[in-house]
Amino acid sequence: EDHIIFAAICDDGTSLEEEQCRRLFSLPATVDPLQRLMSDEEKERINQVVHETETAILSVNAQRNSSFFDVEMEKLEKWADDVKSSIEIELRDLDKEIKARKTAAKKLLNLEEKLGAQRGIKEMEKKRNVLRQNLFLAQDEVDAKKDRVIDEIEARLMQKIERDPLFLVRWRII
Repeated sequence: EDHIIFAAICDDGTSLEEEQCRRLFSLPATVDPLQRLMSDEEKERINQVVHETETAILSVNAQRNSSFFDVEMEKLEKWADDVKSSIEIELRDLDKEIKARKTAAKKLLNLEEKLGAQRGIKEMEKKRNVLRQNLFLAQDEVDAKKDRVIDEIEARLMQKIERDPLFLVRWRII
């Protein structure tokens, strides 16, 4: 992000608000060569004002990143809950069906029918095992997405500040 920081101090050391600095540029003016350069004390005061503005900008960025992080984590949590819930519901239904088929298989008298029923039960148990694996894979996927979001936020926190003074204006009211 690029920001233009307006910083100004009066001869008595009072600093101007950023909006006051902006308004100065809307006034008519004439250009005269500088009669004197800024003193070290004035430079330090300007640097202090600029630093305060930079801190405010960084604070706004941090708040925005925090909101982004919260929203992204909430989305991931909701998605994870949805995936987990749907798989758990399917698992419960499958467990009920397996239990019902086992009960029915015990009542069968014909050996061939019992074998066929057991094969069907085994297929359902395989499907249940796959669903359980899918549940763990989905949880791993959620963890991976969380890691990516955390890495992205950490990268945003690694901010580099570069200052490029554009110009210095000295004014007096006539």
